[in-house]
Amino acid sequence: MSQAIANSLDTEYTGFSCPLESFNEPLAQTIASEYARSVLTIFVERFAPVLSKHGLDVLFSSLLNADLPFELAWSSDLGNLYKAARLGDADQALKNAAAFALMAGASLDGWKSQTPAAQLPSFGSGKRRLVLLPRHALDSEVFHGVDAQALETFPSTLIETLTQALDLLEEHLPHYFEWVVRIIRRVVVLQAGPNVLHSGSPEHQYGTILISDNSRPLSVAEMLIHEASHQYLELLNKLGPTVDPNHTELYYSPAKQCDRPLHKILLAYHAFANVMLFYRGVAERGLADSRSAKFQNLLNDELRQLEQPLRDNEAILPLGRAVVEPLIERSVCQ
Repeated sequence: MSQAIANSLDTEYTGFSCPLESFNEPLAQTIASEYARSVLTIFVERFAPVLSKHGLDVLFSSLLNADLPFELAWSSDLGNLYKAARLGDADQALKNAAAFALMAGASLDGWKSQTPAAQLPSFGSGKRRLVLLPRHALDSEVFHGVDAQALETFPSTLIETLTQALDLLEEHLPHYFEWVVRIIRRVVVLQAGPNVLHSGSPEHQYGTILISDNSRPLSVAEMLIHEASHQYLELLNKLGPTVDPNHTELYYSPAKQCDRPLHKILLAYHAFANVMLFYRGVAERGLADSRSAKFQNLLNDELRQLEQPLRDNEAILPLGRAVVEPLIERSVCQ
């Protein structure tokens, strides 16, 4: 990322902290576009003969100079191009290039696919819905380190729960609805058992998250907010690190019950602080259930432990302070 863009962020990147801060959409677009352009440049240079042979060279050359929309610049399809370039796999590169071309055709005028992608299920009652990805549509690397199996089909009861969660945000907490739908577009549901909360953001699969098949709408909304927070921090990281890379001291993480690097403590604090703000909003609007108060007390204890090493720590760089300080000022933990 260029230094000029980084310097312009001094008063503007606190919007990556939480949705109660003003979010600069053009800035997010610029960060994502520059990242996408760097990936496309590497991909085109590495696989120029393959793209030319299959008639994709003109399209990809045009994409390098195009003003890519956010949903294309920050997508799992782009992440697959990065993975193919990293592995140097020409066959996989061609498959991923074709998929990205379809995505471009759906996003940019002038590049319309002749064979529309199969319609995938989605959830949400409003205009902005989230797509559900069945198991067969996923790359095996998405599940690296994940024990639970992704669902292939989605029962109506699950669709109803997912819809209730997204509708709750849209109707009662619209700032968190925007926080989620701005950066998440695809959801993989894991079969994890009753009352289990398990979520994740697969590496380089931007805009795609994993959540467990929990039957409690508040828990589903919590997972959506948690993973959206990780995605915002990952987008901000394209500008640079949040913590001094030379800082090697470890700190206790109550979530993982072990010592972790400072940037992981910041990552956890950012996500859980947003979950706490969500549950506060739920309580203020009279939407809390019998589990909410007990969970908030447990979460408050964890946040207090996570916050301690983040206060006045010189190893936290300006990007990191912009994420942490607005949350501390909002007293997310008591």
